[in-house]
Amino acid sequence: MNTCNLITPARKKNFYFVAPPAPYTKPAHLPHRLALTLALIVESGAKGTSSLALVNEGLLHPSNYVSRLRAMGAIIETQCRSDTDRNGWTHKNVAHYTFKGITP
Repeated sequence: MNTCNLITPARKKNFYFVAPPAPYTKPAHLPHRLALTLALIVESGAKGTSSLALVNEGLLHPSNYVSRLRAMGAIIETQCRSDTDRNGWTHKNVAHYTFKGITP
């Protein structure tokens, strides 16, 4: 028996034969500092960029920018390693950020 014949005309209004259209999603617009942070992390490649390097580029709180990028869907891996600043001082447990992709 054909099930389409069992649907009454009153019920056909609410029955979707084709999926309804997906809602429009506006592309994300990044503020200048977030775009700069993301560009520096992506350009560093697999090596990653340190929070000291981000501070040298003018980003005062890189961990805040990275957490905001993660909230927007960026997958950023963090590793703690030793790093040397521009004055020659060695710092232990400096965060190094590596871009891995974007969540779907």
